[in-house]
Formats: sequence, C-alpha cells, structure tokens
Amino acid sequence: MHSLLLTMSRRSCTSLRSLVIGSTFATLSLSRQHVNCFSLAASSSSLGRVGTTNSFGPQNSIQHLFAVRGGSTTSSSCDHNKSTLKMSATSGAEVMETEAIGIVTPDSKLDALRAKMKEVGVDVYLVPSDDPHLSEYVPTAYMRRAYLSNFRGSAGTAVVTQDGALLWTDSRYFNEAGLQLDANHWTLMKQGEPKVPTMNKYLADMALEKFKEGKGTLKVGIDPYVHSANFAKELTEAFATAAEDLEDRSIQIGQIDTLDQYGNLIDPIWGDERPPVPTSPFRVHPMEYAGVSVQDKVAKIRSEMGKKKATLSVFAAMDDVAYLFNMRAMGDVATCPVGIAYATVSHEEAILYCD
Repeated sequence: MHSLLLTMSRRSCTSLRSLVIGSTFATLSLSRQHVNCFSLAASSSSLGRVGTTNSFGPQNSIQHLFAVRGGSTTSSSCDHNKSTLKMSATSGAEVMETEAIGIVTPDSKLDALRAKMKEVGVDVYLVPSDDPHLSEYVPTAYMRRAYLSNFRGSAGTAVVTQDGALLWTDSRYFNEAGLQLDANHWTLMKQGEPKVPTMNKYLADMALEKFKEGKGTLKVGIDPYVHSANFAKELTEAFATAAEDLEDRSIQIGQIDTLDQYGNLIDPIWGDERPPVPTSPFRVHPMEYAGVSVQDKVAKIRSEMGKKKATLSVFAAMDDVAYLFNMRAMGDVATCPVGIAYATVSHEEAILYCD
C-alpha cells in the first residue's frame, strides 16, 4: 500500500497567496468555483505539505464523500475548539447560541463597523456567511456575520451602510432571521420575494443614486478571502448595467475595494472574544470506506489536466480536499468531518496546505 508523508505547519495558512508568487503557470485549472479571484496575491504563510512519489488520480465526483462516516479513529490530545451550545428563549422560540459570539449590543457593533468604514474610505461593507473556503457551514472563528447581526443561519449576507443595515437570506431562514435580528437596527431582505431586489441590484441602484446626486462613486468594501470570483464579476456587471441610464456609459458608478491593507473589518471589533481558527488533527479515511485510492484520484486529475493543457489544479473546498486525500477531521467544522486545508495537484507533485 502506498503511504503519504504528512508534514503540517502549526502556523496559520488561510489562503493560497504564497503559492503563486514567484512561480509562473501557463494555465490554472480551478476546482469548481471555490477559488477566490483575489486570493492569488502576496502573503507570508507557512505551508504544510504532502509529498508523494507515484502518480495519482480518478473520479472527480465527491457524491460518496459523506455516504459512510464510520471507520477507524485516532486519539489526540489536541483541543478541538468545540464551542459550547446553550439555549435561550427569544420571542417564545428556542435559539441556539454559541458562547464564542461576544455579548455586545447590536448598535455598538454597527457603530464600530461604521467608524472603521469611514476610516478606510468605503460607503458599504459586506459580511457574508462564508469562510475562506466558501463553505456554507463554517468554523466558529469565521462566523463574522453571526457575530455582527446575531443571525445564526448558515446562509445570508449582511450589507452595512452609514445609515442602514440589511440582511439578505433565503426562505429557509425567514422565521429564524426575523427572531434573531434586532428590528431597531436591521432590515430583513427576504430573498426571492416579490418587490425585494437582489443584493447586487440594491447596491447598483444605490450607486446610481449617489452618482446622480453628484457624490461620486459608491465604494463597496469586502474581504476578498470570503467572496467568490463570480460575486465580484456579477456585482461589477450590475454597476455597469445601472450606468447604462447615463449619457456616458463608461462612467464607473460603483467600485469594489478589497481593503488588502486592512484585513477583515469585523475582526478588530470582535477582538479577543473571537475564537481561534481550529487546528484539529486529520485522520486517514480507510480504503474500505473511501473506495478509491489517493493515487488513482490524482492520476485521474492529471489525465484531465493533460486534456485541458493545464499545469496546476487548485482545490479550495474542504470537502474536495478531504475526498482527494482520503482524510477526515473532527472539530474544525461542527457539522462536517472536514478540516481546514487547501490542495494543489501538478504533473510532478500533490501538495496539502494546512496548519
């Protein structure tokens, strides 16, 4: 049986930024749409690595990933960073709350964020549910939208301006969001309902109104680690569509600012109460449950790369990485047996990036 050598760094590695700098790749083959278009910039992170000597590869499907969750386990003394859950009554409903989310009033959080927005020069700041892997279910350390808004659902995006705070979510969470949001400070935008604009349409209309009032370009601040390439593209297109009403259609009425020098604006507000990013140990997922070897999976990926003339495949979704390397972790994400990691496959090597 072929074995893998895992060498894991204990320092934080939350993006692929240091992967690309100093290297030139003819073609980049991205895993699904999870790789964030802004993640390929400079950064200093210590990278762990899995080295293999054989070719790997097949089935890029991950349909069977969670079909069986049994298998051997390994003991560890690591702190799994599990947050303790408690129940509280809100308007007669039971709501799960994590101790990790700090007890600060909604208005003070919003005031602090708006002060930060003024400091960095943006009109709007977006806080999605996602982590740097664009997961729906995220480690507690990345529950920034829940911390800011008190809404604990797994899907939704907060939009904060200097005079308003709105939350877009889908019909699964209308009731939950209605109970958890403070109506004195937040407006619930029921996504998909009649007369409720999409978030991009709302921002584009806001940008057009600001421009027509002679106040210049609307600047929208985001953390590029937690937004997809598609989101940035679609919002930019929405700004361009709104500008078609103007005589000069080339005018930029809205602009995305990734605030690279500032980082995520929620983190300094959350402060010491923010839980650490978890580093739960990985374990090998037995072949009797995995079904396909790591070597065969990587060989299949390389075969597809050859057909597409790609030199590198990047995997950013945690379930993709867990499937690819036949490994699981317990503790990073409360509801999923995956761990925080990235992976790349070239024609020469397969590398795991993790803490």
